[in-house]
Amino acid sequence: MNQEKHIAHHLDVALRVAKSAGLLVLKAGTAKHISVRNKQKNDFVTETDQVAEHHIIGILKEHFPDDAIFGEESGKTGTLEIGRWVINPIDGTTNFFRSIPDYTISIAWEIGTCQTFDRSSI
Repeated sequence: MNQEKHIAHHLDVALRVAKSAGLLVLKAGTAKHISVRNKQKNDFVTETDQVAEHHIIGILKEHFPDDAIFGEESGKTGTLEIGRWVINPIDGTTNFFRSIPDYTISIAWEIGTCQTFDRSSI
């Protein structure tokens, strides 16, 4: 598969999994009680975060078993040899559990490594 088709396939799967996770999160958001716990000060996780991330990872692994994954709730798996998925199952958890409709599903796929540079040398 050439690079362009490879990227397009990853994008297609990412969009489909984001939509299915979004439906899961929207349904969970209608519950009378949402289970919330502190990970750290001002950093929360809900049961829905964990369920949504598990859902997303399961589908991504079906399609791309060799890709690495970094999930906000579950941490890292795999190596960066092929690519890595970065997942925040509910980006805006505080808004979610307060029923403020300003949150999203964040899924990114990165190829290779990220390079940084010192802007002062430019």
